[in-house]
Amino acid sequence: MRWQLLIPSMAILNPNIRGATRGRLAAAILLSAAVGMVFADESRNPVFAGRAGAEFHRAQTQFQSHTNDSAAAWQFARACYDFADFATNSSDRAALAELGVAACRQLLVREPKSVPGHYYLGMNFGQLADAEAPSMAAYKLVHEVEREFKSAAELDEHFDFAGPARNLGETLFSGPWLAFERRRQNTRRANGWNAPSNWRPITRKTI
Repeated sequence: MRWQLLIPSMAILNPNIRGATRGRLAAAILLSAAVGMVFADESRNPVFAGRAGAEFHRAQTQFQSHTNDSAAAWQFARACYDFADFATNSSDRAALAELGVAACRQLLVREPKSVPGHYYLGMNFGQLADAEAPSMAAYKLVHEVEREFKSAAELDEHFDFAGPARNLGETLFSGPWLAFERRRQNTRRANGWNAPSNWRPITRKTI
């Protein structure tokens, strides 16, 4: 995810990790910048952006017509996340993410154990963190992301091609202040799942 690239630079906002070595932090930032360059072109692709926009409007119409439909709710939240990835400014990204968050929260009120509800709530919290970074608000949102991915993983770790475990592992790995053992366990669980040949990482937008 794009927002995960911001976590190393957000580390300076956490007073508990200010003693981290400069070398480790610099390496993390350089790696994040390199990964960001790889996926930057795709996020500006007008074809992908157009498809994401069309799916967003379709899902929004479906959700507005069936507000109590669970599938319509999480599909709209997914579309919010996808479309927010093509936002050209932080305000638009945050607005889209907030729509996704609201849809998921509405779903979780009715179905507290909804796997896609927790999963896409975490995804849209990530977009909010991206929009608000660097700030303490963004740092706090990362913990919300972790909580929702953990909830989704406990309910169904295979959802979205082991998405909860993958994204939780990546989130913990990107946070240098978090325990190594937690990173190792979640990353190993995700890596142990054999993805199909047509699956692509969540860090690369596929519309």
